[in-house]
Amino acid sequence: MEDYSPQVLRFFLTMTHYRADHEYDIEALEYAKKSLSNIQNTVDRLNSLLAVKNFGTDDVQAKELSTKCLDGFSAALSEDLDISAALASVYEFCTEINAKLDTFKIQESECLELLGAFAKIDSVLAVLKLDAVALNPEVSEMLGRRLKARENRDFKQADALRRKIEKLGFTVLDTKDGYDVRYI
Repeated sequence: MEDYSPQVLRFFLTMTHYRADHEYDIEALEYAKKSLSNIQNTVDRLNSLLAVKNFGTDDVQAKELSTKCLDGFSAALSEDLDISAALASVYEFCTEINAKLDTFKIQESECLELLGAFAKIDSVLAVLKLDAVALNPEVSEMLGRRLKARENRDFKQADALRRKIEKLGFTVLDTKDGYDVRYI
């Protein structure tokens, strides 16, 4: 059990319909851990956009995506707490968001709209870490220098800066448009 956070345990218990028997199973716990990690990764990608202010002008219909997810989530829970169908709406939402983040540079307002939908979902599940990444000026400056080093193909300097940033509690994930930054 030490390998599983309280959020994973809660998600594991939440994933089963309230009328079904809960059986402790390490495979089911691993599935819950992976599923929650996938949802959290989507939230973290959106929060990273807010932190590094890497926005664009592409319209990804965030309002429509959010409404579709929240309507499906609510409708499923209204049907005798059908958590499986409710989570299916969330998984589909994450898949659609990640596909759009891989392809488009979204607007700040749309990023906030999508995060708002996750906040509503989490008001029921209470398993997500929704706090936005707050970068201090020192980390922001190092991230800028690291990006320049990568552009100049000075990977030794970029790696050294990555290690310094990690010592300050952040992890840097390189992307085609620059980077994502998250709390460790």
